[in-house]
Amino acid sequence: MSARSIRLTNKKRLRHPRTRIQTQAMAQKATDHIETHLGGTGDEMYCLR
Repeated sequence: MSARSIRLTNKKRLRHPRTRIQTQAMAQKATDHIETHLGGTGDEMYCLR
């Protein structure tokens, strides 16, 4: 899954409070993946605060 589609999925899911925790968990997993493989923080792409 590309970063762009992850971002779009997050935007859709954030409208539903029930799935917010699940969305943050997905974003955290993706961020960890980016840190592991690219050496960046990923914070630029995942701003869910």
